[in-house]
Amino acid sequence: MADPVVKENPAGAEPRDEALFERFQAHGDRQALSELCARYQHFAYRVAYGQCGQVHLAEEAVQETFLQLTRGGSRFTDQGPDSFRAWF
Repeated sequence: MADPVVKENPAGAEPRDEALFERFQAHGDRQALSELCARYQHFAYRVAYGQCGQVHLAEEAVQETFLQLTRGGSRFTDQGPDSFRAWF
């Protein structure tokens, strides 16, 4: 019998972004959401600051991005490794 698809990394490794997002969406796991925010906050800030060039606007854009993540994340579908990062 074939093994089921495993959404987590091997024992001891950090969970994939996609697995964390699924835990948040399906179960309201706030720790999973916190981990995603920690992983992506600097990336989001760099992108936002690069677009607007102003600290306060970049910070607001990052905040809005994470709010949208919690509201509209149902449109994300796991398409394999790094699919969350591409969607984000």
